[in-house]
Amino acid sequence: MHHIPGYVSFIHKIATFLKWVGALGALAALGAVWLSPDTRWFRQMGIFASFATAFFFILDILLLIGFCYAFLKLLRYRPPFVMGKRKAYAQKNLRSAYFKDRWQKLTKKYMGVPTSDSMRLAIIEADALVDAVLKDYGFPGEHLADRLMSFTPEDMKSLNRLWDAHRVRNDIVHRPGAGISVGEGKKAIESYEAFLKELEVL
Repeated sequence: MHHIPGYVSFIHKIATFLKWVGALGALAALGAVWLSPDTRWFRQMGIFASFATAFFFILDILLLIGFCYAFLKLLRYRPPFVMGKRKAYAQKNLRSAYFKDRWQKLTKKYMGVPTSDSMRLAIIEADALVDAVLKDYGFPGEHLADRLMSFTPEDMKSLNRLWDAHRVRNDIVHRPGAGISVGEGKKAIESYEAFLKELEVL
């Protein structure tokens, strides 16, 4: 499942905006019903009904102005729709092909005759590749751990496995003397691969 935070946020703002417009519109409509010259209430109120009519007329004008202003402000949060569907699809395929090629080169380079040292390097590169994919997809954050906060295990079944692999990577980077077996290395690489497949990159 792909997350596109900008679009989700924009849709949420649209929904909130429409909710307020609906509430204020209902108030104006109710006023129009009350102030109809055919109603008994209007005839009984006399001059006060005229003042109320003027009030709701001004309210309608303000609602229209407010609607236009809020809509223009809302457009500032719109994600950039800069590409046509065909171009966007083509670019997505190109990016996927690029990342897939990087993954194939990584596995060919380190997984042919795996050793403890080659597994360490493979994990570091695999972690960087996943980070590059998420950054390219627009997930916010400075590091991979930050970007992974955009997901939940319900979104990505392989998320917990990826977190485990990322912790192994951190041990390798921050504890140079930390050993890793070939089996542990393969398990971590399989976790990165599962996540990329679930993202439909591989």
